[in-house]
Amino acid sequence: MTRFGLGNKAASETKPPQSFAVVLVPLHEETAETYGEIQLTPKDLPFYFGRRRHHNEDYRSRPRGGAIEVDDSKPIQVSRDHCMIDHRDGIVIVVDRGSTLGTIVNRTLLSRKRARFEEALAEGTHRLVLGNRRSRHQFDVIVTYTEAEPPGEGAEIKGKGEGEDPGD
Repeated sequence: MTRFGLGNKAASETKPPQSFAVVLVPLHEETAETYGEIQLTPKDLPFYFGRRRHHNEDYRSRPRGGAIEVDDSKPIQVSRDHCMIDHRDGIVIVVDRGSTLGTIVNRTLLSRKRARFEEALAEGTHRLVLGNRRSRHQFDVIVTYTEAEPPGEGAEIKGKGEGEDPGD
């Protein structure tokens, strides 16, 4: 029996890992003009969101991954290192990275004040808001899951001599 009370049953019923695609659609006009629609695959994650750094701000290097850096003006809604989209066990997640005002995913606030920092995304379209509900920095996040092919399935591999025309 495992610590979750599942025993060996869970191991025998595990599904193959899922693959997925994520499309980010900026809803703020300026961000949409700068970045357009962004398509992400598992190899593109983590993907970060934050406020553009200015010449007088300290720069922290960011771990690997792409990013959207928005220009935000007062009242500031977006932290420099606001949130990210990542994945765990084939599931896409949004993670608030300790932003000041939090991150909203489908009306659910992720923030240090609530001690809730991540939200899993099911297949479909989700609203991502950087900052409070009045923030202009909003995105539609469209997630599509596909089942990964188990190893050994897919393209046929022909052995030497197979599939050749005997007349050649």
